[in-house]
Amino acid sequence: MRTNLKKAYKIANKLFPNVGKICKNCNTCCRTYGWLLKEEAEDFIKKKYPVIELNKDIFCMDSFKKDKNGKRIINRIPKCIFYRDEKCTIHKNRPLDCRLYPIKIKFKDDKGIIGVSLGCKYILSLSEKEKNKLYKRVINFFKEAPKETIKEYVSLMCKVNKLSRPKKFWMKKLIEIKDK
Repeated sequence: MRTNLKKAYKIANKLFPNVGKICKNCNTCCRTYGWLLKEEAEDFIKKKYPVIELNKDIFCMDSFKKDKNGKRIINRIPKCIFYRDEKCTIHKNRPLDCRLYPIKIKFKDDKGIIGVSLGCKYILSLSEKEKNKLYKRVINFFKEAPKETIKEYVSLMCKVNKLSRPKKFWMKKLIEIKDK
């Protein structure tokens, strides 16, 4: 794994202290497509984890349920295939997109808006003072994480936004990106 991605993981892992205490039995973030950066997809494929490639440059975990003919049901957001017995079975190897939840990116016109999903039970459990500290950590993550990795992640989220109809969610806007 590239050093840049490892560094991004290390910083991301410090974003949400004590998140596990609140997240137990919630699994809201585990209802996802599990978007993967290219390097993560390659790593998942090597580990024989199920991966789907869309439009030759977008990757996600294959957690889709199948109909009676074996075709994927794609109009329903799937529960992650790695979420079992109320825990993530690949927690140490989870992708950046999972590590960053409840950070979300919305796109409108020519700009991206990075924020925190305010519907997340972890965020709801925080005091205003703790939320403000978290918001600073998120902003610092996007300043400190390797630019190459951030650029690739934002680009992936932009492609996903164009490909699908993103879920609606209430968020606290933290960063605006003019050049996606």
